[in-house]
Amino acid sequence: MTSSISSGQIAKLTWDLSTLDRLVALSREPLPSSTPDGFTNPIKAEIDRAILKNFGAEIE
Repeated sequence: MTSSISSGQIAKLTWDLSTLDRLVALSREPLPSSTPDGFTNPIKAEIDRAILKNFGAEIE
């Protein structure tokens, strides 16, 4: 038997208080956003900062 879990179900489970307590006990925190953009945007921003820094731009 196979089952499929949707991203909505995972997000709901991730933000469940008992799950959060378990994650904190394991020294883990869920990502602020469970959407693909919420995951990739901070990474893209970090890459952009690294590129600018590499070219000598001052970053605030």
